[in-house]
Amino acid sequence: MTQERVDSFLLQRSVDYLIPKILDAQFPELKAAEHIPVAYDGGPGAETISQLIIEYAGRAQVTSTPGKNPPLVGLLSNGLNSSVVRSVECAFEVHFQEARAAAMAGVAVSDKKGMAAREIVERDGNRLAYLGDQASGIYGLFTFPLLPKVISAVRFDDPAVSPAVLLENLNAWSNLLYNTITRKVIRPNAVLMPSEVRTKLDTTYRSDHSDTTLMTLWRDSNKYIEYVDDVSEADEAGFDGTPAMIFYRKDPEYVSWYVPQPTEVLTQHESETSRTMLVHQRNAGAFFHRLSAIIVEGVLG
Repeated sequence: MTQERVDSFLLQRSVDYLIPKILDAQFPELKAAEHIPVAYDGGPGAETISQLIIEYAGRAQVTSTPGKNPPLVGLLSNGLNSSVVRSVECAFEVHFQEARAAAMAGVAVSDKKGMAAREIVERDGNRLAYLGDQASGIYGLFTFPLLPKVISAVRFDDPAVSPAVLLENLNAWSNLLYNTITRKVIRPNAVLMPSEVRTKLDTTYRSDHSDTTLMTLWRDSNKYIEYVDDVSEADEAGFDGTPAMIFYRKDPEYVSWYVPQPTEVLTQHESETSRTMLVHQRNAGAFFHRLSAIIVEGVLG
């Protein structure tokens, strides 16, 4: 480097004002614990989560001779499904000289690295709650294998589709679980959707002469739906990573996100010059105890 270039560099640094406040990177809000009831059952040693359901089989008879050879009713027990528990983990390392240098700059490097590692583990665990991990055998809210799926005949980003048609489809999906799939047993009380769909509902009016949005009309027609939200994972929750919606019963009796071991920080290695810390979580994804949801795919083009 020539003296001229050195002088130019020093001059540039001399007029550079370094803002004393250090900003942390920002990420989308983690919503899984808000959307899915969390269960810590099983403990850190659990390797699988299984559900047992008792059903009955048999019939009654109409007879003129009561008490004579009545048909017997039996009980059947079946494992509804089973999900594995996997560890979600990463580590961070701090060297003594790195900590000294960072301290001179006013940065608690160990705390910052710890916060970053925890954020990474929590974010990956949050994703498992929605989408699972097929390779690991973990199911998510959108990917649980027994849930019925509907392919939407309309696209919310299609300008040719009228508000009336969008509303008609929303009302049909809202009642499908109760009227058809569970035969008037289970109603959904929550809906998750891509942000683009929510924006469409919040900003589209019934007509050019109305100030009532589709969101208001839909919610007013389906009072039992108490919770509606958008979530980024819905953008890739359908077939081939396409957007999808879910209508489900948000209730721990029906669905849970199993986290047998919440995020913990453990010392993996320590010496006089460095320390390595393990950030670890045990996660089994989402698990439906009863058939209480439908997935609607193809909602965006």
